[in-house]
Amino acid sequence: MVLKKATKYDDLIALLISVIFARYLGRDVLGLTIDLDHIFLSSLMVLLFIILFYYLTKVIISFSINIATKRLRN
Repeated sequence: MVLKKATKYDDLIALLISVIFARYLGRDVLGLTIDLDHIFLSSLMVLLFIILFYYLTKVIISFSINIATKRLRN
């Protein structure tokens, strides 16, 4: 699968991209904010979004690295 061929820097790159962009995408695009009335549910939604964004970024990075290495070999 795509994640099995990931390099050792995929986790670090995905984590940095998630930390940098998840805040802006979550707040501006999806409107994810922490509501004080429902703090547990809103915090859980924000945390779930960051985790999903991290794994999505990791899959995209590992897929693009695999495509690039295949093209360089040919």
